[in-house]
Amino acid sequence: MGALAVVISVAVQTLLGGLWPAWAVPSPAGRAFVDDLAWQHVLGGTADEAYRGLVLLGDGGCLVAGHTASRDGDIKGAHGRTDVLVVRYGADGKPVWTKVYGGPEHDRAFAIEATSDGGCLVVGETEWEEPAIGYRGGTDVLVMRLDGAGNLRWKRCYGGNGDDTAYAVRQTADGGFLLGGSTGSNNGDVSGHQGGTDAWVVKLSPTGAIQWGTCLGGPLDDFAASVEPLGDGGCFVAGRVASHTVDELTDEHGLGNVLVARLAANGAVRWLKSYGGVDEERAYAVRAIADGGCVVAGAASSLTGVVEGWQGGLDAWVLKLDADGEIEWQNCYGGVGDDLAYSLRQAADGRFVFVGETSSMDGMVEGAHGGTDLWLVGLDLDGSVLWQKTLGGRFGEVGYDLRQTADGHWLVAGTGVPSGGYDIPLGHAGYDAWLLNIRP
Repeated sequence: MGALAVVISVAVQTLLGGLWPAWAVPSPAGRAFVDDLAWQHVLGGTADEAYRGLVLLGDGGCLVAGHTASRDGDIKGAHGRTDVLVVRYGADGKPVWTKVYGGPEHDRAFAIEATSDGGCLVVGETEWEEPAIGYRGGTDVLVMRLDGAGNLRWKRCYGGNGDDTAYAVRQTADGGFLLGGSTGSNNGDVSGHQGGTDAWVVKLSPTGAIQWGTCLGGPLDDFAASVEPLGDGGCFVAGRVASHTVDELTDEHGLGNVLVARLAANGAVRWLKSYGGVDEERAYAVRAIADGGCVVAGAASSLTGVVEGWQGGLDAWVLKLDADGEIEWQNCYGGVGDDLAYSLRQAADGRFVFVGETSSMDGMVEGAHGGTDLWLVGLDLDGSVLWQKTLGGRFGEVGYDLRQTADGHWLVAGTGVPSGGYDIPLGHAGYDAWLLNIRP
């Protein structure tokens, strides 16, 4: 009878997960995470989906952007192998509209920025061979401007005949935009290419015209994963550099290093530095702070160089830099598995929160479920851990971006396998796009 009861219970859970919308699936009884989650939502079909970028809206809702490979389930109107996915949510965690954009091949969004007119700018990459939007060859940077209802206002490609991608976008004070990404081109819209793949920072006008572009790096593979506008019209840039023959670089070590640069308003390099050890380091986020410096988040795997406190595998790595790029403090976070920080934000109280993934079940990581868990960590002003949460199921979950809401909650965008166990509800096959509202 006990075995029969288990079978019936599983069947009921499966039935409920298939009939109820994902946001309404009840949480497993007795789990402590129930007190942490205000709501959550999974969206997808029989293939894989992910949310990569997130912005808040004035009505308490949000816009999220990523990609989808499905043609069923929640996905309607798919165009190609992979499409850009943009969803608007209300403050209650329910989708208001869902849109897909793309051509017959691969199109992906990696970042989204709200615009002053109530719409948004979505950036990523495309293989859509459409000369009318400026396609040059290979993979091009894709930029789409949408209105508040998700209607396409304009779409452009940027790059050359190599592979070009945008991983970050921020609106600037003049109404234009800064893009951060990578380029393997030395023609078309790209000039000053150093070799291999360069970190590429581009300033666009409000209508999408290129005002300047700057390549950073050397003969190996380098990229920019994050940009942060500054009050003087310039910006901070963060990513990865493997090219240690560049004259401006200091603290050169190992395979890949964290790259941080400060650019002037015309794109000229004010300073350019790298940080790391004998192995692989990279940055995924940079945030300017009030003292003129910045906080950088990413991953480290070295025991030497400027990396201190390595736990094993890849560790989440956060550095506080002053206005000249000098390290004020740095810390590694994680265990013996792989732990990465993909996004970092400053909370309303001035402290910091990062989100990423962890496959550790020891060290600083508590409450792991197995596979890879979404990992949310709160830091004090000196980088010490205040709290941490692992959220996920039995397989693989990742958090890519986060924002703090007006009521102090944290919205987190990512992806997960909706197994119906632990902290993620039943959903669809493969990986689903996953949005969570987490109480402080």
